[in-house]
Amino acid sequence: MTHKDEPAARPGGRRAGTARIAVAHRLTDGRVVYLAASGWRESLAEATVAHGDPEAEALAARAARDAAAGLVVDPTLVEVTVDHGLPVPVRLRERIRALGPTVHPELQRDPDPRGGRRVPL
Repeated sequence: MTHKDEPAARPGGRRAGTARIAVAHRLTDGRVVYLAASGWRESLAEATVAHGDPEAEALAARAARDAAAGLVVDPTLVEVTVDHGLPVPVRLRERIRALGPTVHPELQRDPDPRGGRRVPL
């Protein structure tokens, strides 16, 4: 079974029990950002995790409103697991986005600014 990323406006169609987060690109600079309780943040660790369809639908609606307001572009819900309190994207593409460019390790961003674990590839 193939699981593709979905636009934030359509959160359904996932496996039961799948947790999701909203990811987008900030309109002002193109950076990958994650929807947190306090707005869009660059840190994956701050992302609001939706458990179940009702929470995912609310997250998707909020992301869609922010996109309509011009704060972000291309909001998408992506599947995550939660490991030691941190969301970890299921798909390799999203794990790479969380780490930054696939270049020398010194140029990668730390998804947890508190100095915690890095997202494993």
